[in-house]
Amino acid sequence: MTAPARTMGCLQFVREVIGAPLTPGQSAMVACQTDGVPVRDLPPELLEAGVVMFGGWSTPWPESSRHMVARVCGAGGGKSYVGALECVWATFTLPCHPRPGEVMSSVMVAPDIRLARVPLRFAMGAIESVPALARRVIAKTSDSITIKRRDGISVTIECLPATHGGAATRGRRYVRALLDESDFFRGADSGRVNDKDVVDSVATRIIAGGQTVLSSTPWIEGVTALGRIWKANFGNPTSAIAARAPTLLLLDTEQNRAMSEREHERDEDNWRREFRAEWLAAGAGLFFDGDSLDRCIRPLPPLDGGRAFAGADLGFSHDHSALVVVRVEGGRVHVTGLEEYKPRPGQPLVPTQVCGDFASIARRLGASILTSDGHYSQVMVEGTRHAGIQWMPSSSSVEAKLKAHVRVKEIIGSGRLVIDARLPLAQRFAEQLKAIIAKPLPGGAISFSSPRSVYGGHGDLASAGVLAIALAFNATAGLGATGGGGGYPQFSPIRTGFSWQ
Repeated sequence: MTAPARTMGCLQFVREVIGAPLTPGQSAMVACQTDGVPVRDLPPELLEAGVVMFGGWSTPWPESSRHMVARVCGAGGGKSYVGALECVWATFTLPCHPRPGEVMSSVMVAPDIRLARVPLRFAMGAIESVPALARRVIAKTSDSITIKRRDGISVTIECLPATHGGAATRGRRYVRALLDESDFFRGADSGRVNDKDVVDSVATRIIAGGQTVLSSTPWIEGVTALGRIWKANFGNPTSAIAARAPTLLLLDTEQNRAMSEREHERDEDNWRREFRAEWLAAGAGLFFDGDSLDRCIRPLPPLDGGRAFAGADLGFSHDHSALVVVRVEGGRVHVTGLEEYKPRPGQPLVPTQVCGDFASIARRLGASILTSDGHYSQVMVEGTRHAGIQWMPSSSSVEAKLKAHVRVKEIIGSGRLVIDARLPLAQRFAEQLKAIIAKPLPGGAISFSSPRSVYGGHGDLASAGVLAIALAFNATAGLGATGGGGGYPQFSPIRTGFSWQ
C-alpha cells in the first residue's frame, strides 16, 4: 500500500487507507462535517442518519461554517474514536506550510491528560495498523506521536489537558484540534477552566483548511461554548457545522441498547442527556457555588471533640459506592473521611463487603450513625450491626432531598464546611458538589441530578456528602450543639441492638 494522496477525503481515507469499519451514523458525521458533503448529497445508505443528525436537508455548507465543528453526541457512540481517525487524516493529508524550525500539530484536548490520551491511543493504533503510515513515524511518547509526511513536513499528534485560560494550547499552530468532552472543561482544574478560552486559544491558530472540533455529551443548554455554538448553527449553519447524534444513531449495538434501557429506568433526565444527546433545560442550573466550595478545601484544624456522622451512596455494577464521614465541632462541619469503591468491567462490587467496609471505616472515624437510601437495607443493617453503629435510611422524597440540599448550601455559603485538603479525594468531592444541577419542577419543587462524570461515577461522593452533612446539621440542632440533638425528621432510625452515643 502506498501513502495516500493529499487530495483524498477523510471518509475515503478512513475506509480505504485505515480500513476502519464506521457505522452509517459515524460515516454521515465524517462526510458532512469533515468532507463538507451536504446532507442532500449523501449516498442512500447514509441519508437517513444525516437527516436526523443535522436537522433535515441542507444546502451546501457556507464557507464561513467549515472551520468549526460542533458535535453533541450520546455516550458510547464512538465520538472520540471518530475524532481520532479524522486527526490522523488531517495529519497526513492537509497542506500546511510550517515556518523554519516549526513542527505543526494536531491537538487533542480533554478535561485532563488521562482522558486526552484516549483519542490519542486510537490515533496511534490506527497509524501503527497500516504499514505505509507506520513507516512515517519518527517519534513517539505517551502523549504524542510525530510523523514525517511524503512532502517532508513533520506533524505531531499530541494530547493536552484543558487548562485555565487555554494556557496549554497557546503558542503553536494546529492542523486540526479535537476538544473532546468540551462541555466538561469547566471544573476540571479546581473549577477555574473556561471552555471558551480553550476554544479561542486553538480556533485562532488553526491553519487554512483545518477545523476545530468541539465534541461532547451535553450539559446545560446555553451554558457552555459548545452549547452556544450548536444552538446558533444547528439546522442553519453560519459559523459552524452542528450535529446532534444520539448514541444509537452512531453505534447501535446490543450493549448500548441495554445500557440505554437501564439508564432510562434509573433516571430519565440523565438518560435524555447521556443517550439521547439532549441538553438539560435552560431553567436548570448549578446549585452550589464553586468559589465557595474552593474555599472549603483547607487543612483540617486539630479536633478533640464533637460528634461524627457518615453518609453512603451505594452502587455496585455501573455506579460507584461512596462514603463520606463528617465531624461537627465548633459550629463547623469537618469532612474527615472520603472513600470510593469502583466496580470493574464484568466485576461488580459485592454488597456485603462494601457495606461492611463502609460501616467499619465510619466507626473507626468516630461515627455513631451511618445513613444511606433504603436499597440493600438488610445488608446495611448487618454491616452496621457488626461495626457497632446505627443505620438510618434516608427518605427519597423530593421534599426531603430539597431540605437536605438547602441545608448543605447554607453551610457551604456561610463558610462552615471544611474539607480536609489532605484527603486524596477532597478535590473530586468538591468537583462533584459543584456539578449538582437543580431543575425546577411544576408546583415549585426542585429535582437534583449529577451528570455522569467523565472520570466515571455518577456524583456518588456528592450524594453521600449531602446525606452526611444534612444529618449532622439536624442531629446537632443546627450545628449549635455537639452533644445529642433533636432527630432529623426525614430519617427513620433502625435499631440494631446498640445504644445511641
